[in-house]
Amino acid sequence: MKLVSAQNKSTVRGVVMGISKYQNVPSLRFADKDAMSFYDYLLSPAGGKADTNNIRILLNEKATSYNFFEAMDNLLDAAKEGDLVYIYFAGHGDIEKKTERQNGYLICYSSPANCYAAGGSINVRDLQDYVSTIITKNKSKVFLIVDACRSGKLAGGSEGSELTALALKSEWNGVTKILSCQPGETSLESEKWGGGAGVFTFFLLKGLKGLADENGDGKVSVRELYNYLDKNVNNETHNKQMPEVVGEKRQDLAKVDKQTYLEMLNNPERISIMNKNQSSAGFEADMSSINDVDIIKVHEKFKEYIKIENLIAYNETESKKETAISIFRSLENNINAKSIIKFMKRELLAALQNKAQIQLNNELKDIEDTLDVNIIYKDLKAAFEIVDSNYNQYNFIKTRFLYYRSLITDDKDSTNKLNLLRECIKLTPDFPEAFYEISETYISYGHLQEALNNINLALNLSKNWAWAFNQRAYIYLRMRNFDQALTDIDKAIQLKPDGYQHYLQKGNILHQLNKLEEAIILYDRSIELNPNLRYTKGNKGYAFRNKGQILFSIKKYEEAIKCFDNAIELLPFDYTAWYYKGYSLGMLGKYEEAIKCNLKVIAQYPQYEAPCYNTACFYSLLKNKEKMLIYLKKSIELKIGCKEEAKKDTDFKAYWDDPDFKKLVE
Repeated sequence: MKLVSAQNKSTVRGVVMGISKYQNVPSLRFADKDAMSFYDYLLSPAGGKADTNNIRILLNEKATSYNFFEAMDNLLDAAKEGDLVYIYFAGHGDIEKKTERQNGYLICYSSPANCYAAGGSINVRDLQDYVSTIITKNKSKVFLIVDACRSGKLAGGSEGSELTALALKSEWNGVTKILSCQPGETSLESEKWGGGAGVFTFFLLKGLKGLADENGDGKVSVRELYNYLDKNVNNETHNKQMPEVVGEKRQDLAKVDKQTYLEMLNNPERISIMNKNQSSAGFEADMSSINDVDIIKVHEKFKEYIKIENLIAYNETESKKETAISIFRSLENNINAKSIIKFMKRELLAALQNKAQIQLNNELKDIEDTLDVNIIYKDLKAAFEIVDSNYNQYNFIKTRFLYYRSLITDDKDSTNKLNLLRECIKLTPDFPEAFYEISETYISYGHLQEALNNINLALNLSKNWAWAFNQRAYIYLRMRNFDQALTDIDKAIQLKPDGYQHYLQKGNILHQLNKLEEAIILYDRSIELNPNLRYTKGNKGYAFRNKGQILFSIKKYEEAIKCFDNAIELLPFDYTAWYYKGYSLGMLGKYEEAIKCNLKVIAQYPQYEAPCYNTACFYSLLKNKEKMLIYLKKSIELKIGCKEEAKKDTDFKAYWDDPDFKKLVE
C-alpha cells in the first residue's frame, strides 16, 4: 500500500451531529461518541486536516434543529468551489406519516416524541434543499453520511424508520451519500466495536483511514469504501445490517495518511474522548478582522446574553435594558461589524425559537403550559422581524409566529384567530397544531362537525398524539357518539397511561352512559395521577366535582360534599361545585349553609335561575317568607318572565294559593 502524508488541497468544511441523550425520545448509547470520532477524523491529516472553525460539531443537548440550520446557513456562506463538505448525523431517524411535504426526519435533541412537523427535527426535504444549494450555487462537493434508523421504538415504529431510510436513499443530484443501513434494517451499536460505537461508523472510519484501499494506491474510492463496509458490517451483524452508498462510486473519498494509518493499526480500539466544551464548537465569527475594540466588547456581551437567554425586552420596564437583540440592532448597519453580523443574526434566531419548542413539546406530552405564551410570541415576533423571505427557514419561522399570534388573540375575535391559523396551514400544510387549534375554536362555536374534520386532519399528520385523541373523544361525546368516544379515549390512555386528563375524559363518557361506579373509579384514577401543581388544578378540580355529582345523584350527600369541597379548594369560582354543594346541604337539612353556597353562585352568575329557586325553597323551609318571595320573584323573572307562563309552570304550582305569591306575579 502506498502511504502518503500530503493533505488534500481542498478546504474541508462540515457539520457533525451526534445525539445519544434525547430529551423526549428513547436515548441511544454511542451516537455522540461516533460523531466525535468522525469529527476527530476530519481534523486529522487523513480527513483533510480541517480547521476547527470550519467544522461545526453539535452533540446531545446542543444538537437541536435550530443549531443545525444555523450551522447550515453559515456553511452556505463559507463553502467555495472545490471545497469538500461533510454532513454527518448519528441519531434517530423516523416519520409518523408520509406526505407530500414530509418524507422523513432526522430526530434532534429536543424533537417531540411524536408530531415531528411541530419542529425540533430535520425534515429530509429541508436537508436536501440545503445540500442542493451547496452543490449548485457554491459548487462544492458534498458527502452526506447518516448513521440513523437506530431504533424502531419511536412514534412511526419500524415503518417510520424504513420510510426515512428510503427518503435518504433516493437520488439527489450531485451528492454522495453513505448510509448506515438499508430501509427496514436497524443500525446497530455495541461495546464490542471500539469499546462502544455504532458498527457502521466504526468500520467507516477504519475504511477511510486506509483499510478500504483495495488496490494499494494510497487512496480510498467510494466504491472501495462501499465494498469494505458491505463485507465487514455484514459479517459483524450476521447480515442484519447492510450499508448503502449512493452517488458516483469511482471518485476518491480519502487519501491514506501514513501516521494515521499506523496509529490505527497499533491502537485499533482507540475511542475519541468527548470534551464538554466541544459539544458545540466551530463556525465562530472571525474576530481577527475587527479592529474596533468597542465592537469586540459588545460582541462578548452578546454571546453572554445568548447564553443566559437575555434575548429581548418583554415589557416597558425592560425596554431600556441591554439585550442580545439590542446589541444586534446597534451593530446591524455598522460597516466595521459586517463580517460578524450574519453569525450574530443566526445565533439570535436559533435562541429566539427555543422557548416555542419547549412549549410545543409540553403540549404534545400533555403537560399544561409552563411558559408564558405572550413571552414566546414576543420571541417569535422578534425572530420574524429580523428575517426576510429569502431566508431558508422563513416559512417555518413565520408559521410559528402566526400560530402563537393566534393563541394570544382575544377569544371574542375568533374569526381573526381562524384566519391566522389558516395562514399557518397555507405556509406549512403539515403543521398539526394549527388543525388542533382550529378544531378547538369550532368546539367553542358549537360547530362540532367542523371541529371533527380538523381534529381528523391533525391526527392524520400525527397518529400518536394522545391529546388529539382526547379532543376527538370529547367531540364525539358532544355528538353523543359514545362508542367512538370510548375508542378514542382508550387510544389516548394507551399512548399516555399516566395522562390524568384522559381518565377524567373517560369518566365523563361513562358518566353520560350512566355507568356510575366505573366513572367514579376513573375519576379517582385521574385524581391519583394528577400532581397538585398550579397548572393542573383545573383537571383535578373537575375530577372531584364530577365525582361529587355522581355521589349526589345516588344520594350519598355527605361524600358528595367532601368532593365538592375539594373541587372548590382547587377551583374557587366553579359555580357548579358551589351549586351542588348547596343542593347537597339542603338535602341534609342544613338550609342556612345551603343558602350561603347558593348566594355565592348567584353573586357570580346572576343569570342562572336554579340557585334562585333553590334559595327560595330553603328560605321557605326556614319559615322566612319575606326572603323566600324575593328569590322566588328572581326565579320567575329568570325562568319565565311573565304571569301567564308562571301559572303553567309546575315548579310554582304549590304557591298559587298564597295571596302574597299571587300579588308577586301580577
